[in-house]
Formats: sequence, C-alpha cells, structure tokens
Amino acid sequence: MSEWIIIALVLAGVLLILGIIIILVMQKKGKYVKKKEPDYRAFFCVGFVFMPAGIALMIGNKNPGLLGITALGILYIVFGLANKDKWKKNK
Repeated sequence: MSEWIIIALVLAGVLLILGIIIILVMQKKGKYVKKKEPDYRAFFCVGFVFMPAGIALMIGNKNPGLLGITALGILYIVFGLANKDKWKKNK
C-alpha cells in the first residue's frame, strides 16, 4: 500500500515540475503577457444559471452542502452587476 502512495507523490511532483516548465516557456514567448478584461456580462449569466441550479440540486438531493453552488451563483451575479458599466465593451 505504501508503494502506491510513493508512486502517486512522485507522479504529482513530476506533473508539477512539467507544469512550471511549460508556464515559464510560454511566458517567455509572450502568450501570457497579454491581459484581457474579463467579460462581466458572462459572469452575470453564469451566476443566473448557478443560483437556481444550486437551489434545485440542494432541495432535490436534500444535501445542504450544495448551498455552495447557490452562493457562487449569487457572487457571480453581484460581481457582474457591480461591473455593469463595462458590459458593452466586450460585446
């Protein structure tokens, strides 16, 4: 059993190192340098889907742990509405 843990840790370490190398190489090529403003209207739309879906899943499954999906939906709606003046920029 302990050899599986060691194999999993080594594999996770190798994947982490490869990920760091890939990010550093792409940064040198300039792929991550360009900053684009987020689409706040999309945040609002996603929040409008997450909130009722979270409520329906929470009631349907009788699992209060799914309240997180509802809270995430509310946060997305608030985040989108707080930046409503920037919606037309990304159309």
